[in-house]
Amino acid sequence: MLARSSARVNGFGKIGRTSVLYTTVSAVSDSSGSALHGQTVLVTGAAGGIGQATAAALHRRGALVVGLDVHPAPAGVPYPVLQADLAREEHISRAMRTLLDRHGRLDALVNNAGVGLHNPLIDARTADIDTMLAVNVRAPILLAQHAFRSMISTGGGQIVNVVSTAGLRAEPGESIYSATKFALRGFTDAITEEGRLYGIRVHGIYPAGVDTQFWRHATANGPGVDPAAVFLRATDVAECIIFALESAPHIQVPELIVRATLDADLPRTSEKLERFRQ
Repeated sequence: MLARSSARVNGFGKIGRTSVLYTTVSAVSDSSGSALHGQTVLVTGAAGGIGQATAAALHRRGALVVGLDVHPAPAGVPYPVLQADLAREEHISRAMRTLLDRHGRLDALVNNAGVGLHNPLIDARTADIDTMLAVNVRAPILLAQHAFRSMISTGGGQIVNVVSTAGLRAEPGESIYSATKFALRGFTDAITEEGRLYGIRVHGIYPAGVDTQFWRHATANGPGVDPAAVFLRATDVAECIIFALESAPHIQVPELIVRATLDADLPRTSEKLERFRQ
């Protein structure tokens, strides 16, 4: 619940109707009184990065976490991670059957898994395009469809879609990835409205750059940026997801943007401001 969350932000602003967090959110204290205690939560991409950080935070709050990932879980993870390729519909269906057979219900879904393969448009391979569309768009749609069906039968629940600031502003070299994130953003907006009919709250989290293997792989051939120096940590985004899930039942978080303070073109900003002084 909001009263149990200790959220602090260093800067806050608005872009249209969108709330913007310009830096990280402080740690949300763990508590056996968490609204998530005893709830069954499915987290995709749970073997690493944001997904692993989110699953760990949920586990600490007493949630019954089930992870889903194409990669095996790291040793010592205290919750099950089902191995599944989200580009394959039958893997998604099988994972959902396993979860419901084991727990009987699904209280929250965190659609976090994604693929980014950045290249100029003229160099984009059809196979890479198909993979990004399958994992970034079709998979969250299918998972949300399964979640809706289950949650409607049990009286409601929550879905968190981890989108990206690439779904708000496209960048050169990320055309296909941005297209998938704009699609996920539109889908999130639509099911936010549909979910209200059934007591299903849908939240959208929009992280900027995050220091994970995802970014390092996506930009392997791109500009030289040190993610550790300027980007968010996976735990920063996990805290935002927890904030949304622990919010009071009458609250939805349709668009929460989180961005590290140094993730910006500071020299360009200084140059623009200097022109006003001339």
